[in-house]
Amino acid sequence: LPGNRIDYLLGKGYDRFSGEVGIDDATTAKGRARFEILADGHVLFSSEPLAVGDKPQRFNVPVNGCRRLTLLVVKVDDADGQVLANWGDTYLRASVTPGR
Repeated sequence: LPGNRIDYLLGKGYDRFSGEVGIDDATTAKGRARFEILADGHVLFSSEPLAVGDKPQRFNVPVNGCRRLTLLVVKVDDADGQVLANWGDTYLRASVTPGR
């Protein structure tokens, strides 16, 4: 899982972050991975361990006042190859109240 962390610096005005996570069907490894979303270091979402063929898991988390949004993919067990992780249908929603 090279590049298993993505950090976004958020300005004011965002309310929620939503989407789904899953393991790409092109993955030939037999390992599993867990997806995590952190806001300023606090865990907002942690998926169940996922493997090839598992149904994607949806998320919808609050990010009001968050400055740093972190997306992580963590290997759960040893894989015999590379596990390809997908963040799909992601959407960062603006706050209804400007400046929040």
